[in-house]
Amino acid sequence: MSFFGTKKTENPSSSDQAVASDVLSQVRIMGEKSAVSTATNSTVPAGLPTGIEQSTNPTSNPFLHKENAPQPGTPTTPLGTGAETPSKPASPVLPVSPIGTFPNTITLNTTPQKEKHEHASKILIIGSILAVSLILIMGIFLYLEKIKDAEIVDQPQIEESATIEAPAETTTEPTLETEAFSTTRSNYFPLDPETATRESILTEIGALESRILEAGITEPIVFQVTDQNNIPLAMSRFAYLMEFKSGEDILSALDEDFTLVLYLESGQIRRGLATKFKEEQVNPATLLTKLEGVLPAVFQPLLYPNDLVLPTSIKFSSGSYNNSIVRYSNIAPEKGYSFDYILQDKLLFLGNAKDVTRKTLEVGVR
Repeated sequence: MSFFGTKKTENPSSSDQAVASDVLSQVRIMGEKSAVSTATNSTVPAGLPTGIEQSTNPTSNPFLHKENAPQPGTPTTPLGTGAETPSKPASPVLPVSPIGTFPNTITLNTTPQKEKHEHASKILIIGSILAVSLILIMGIFLYLEKIKDAEIVDQPQIEESATIEAPAETTTEPTLETEAFSTTRSNYFPLDPETATRESILTEIGALESRILEAGITEPIVFQVTDQNNIPLAMSRFAYLMEFKSGEDILSALDEDFTLVLYLESGQIRRGLATKFKEEQVNPATLLTKLEGVLPAVFQPLLYPNDLVLPTSIKFSSGSYNNSIVRYSNIAPEKGYSFDYILQDKLLFLGNAKDVTRKTLEVGVR
């Protein structure tokens, strides 16, 4: 019994007619492996990847029964022909990927790219911060250099002005050296307290007066009496060396600070003394008024020559100078000597002439 029967149909093809080989090669049975004809005249279609291997297995006819399928290694005869053509045995072929040897599924890993992007962003931020910091540091450095340059530019101007003034001081210094005394500050008058006597001190003062006369200085010259180490000499020690006598009450009331003033007046050197009373002395004016009669004798060794005889009766009168009360007594009018003193608070200025006492008041206790 046949599936096709014995009754002829209107189909021009009969069951005995062979199926075309090109059609047969394109037909696939469900689950059957893909194969490619091994005919010598077959070529690889254009565009097909070279990595794909071509199958050499013959393709079974889906319209034939299983029992009619040729067995491997046996010759096959095409349908409708009486000739048998031997064929080579087909070699088994493993299934290949349709695209070369790549895996069937491709998984794209985007994590490294994301990390690279974040790393690049961090580098960009850090680089920007460093660049801004460098710019700020350079700006501060340039600003400080600019200020420093401005100070350096200004400095030579100060030095130049000082250099310009220096010759003026240099030109005046020889004049002071020639005069040997300063008229604006105290001059040192050093003594040796251990060996000095009244006579040696008067000799030194006489030498100073001679130099003032030679220089013709008409300004009062102030001297700070010191020891050999330029330490100011105390008033009590000076009074002892000069032999100030018969005035214990007045000398004990005076403080230790004092200065000596020499002033050229009408071709003659006049002497003045500036000192002050101690802080505990409450009323110096009352004490002076009480001791006025003995004041010229107390200071005679300094103010008057050795051969000058003081009057037996000394009377004082009052005057004024620059709103200060002046008390004076004429000692030897024919020689221009007097005894004048001015009291300002606890400061005492005295001299052997009117003008030197006033000049002593002006220069004060330096």
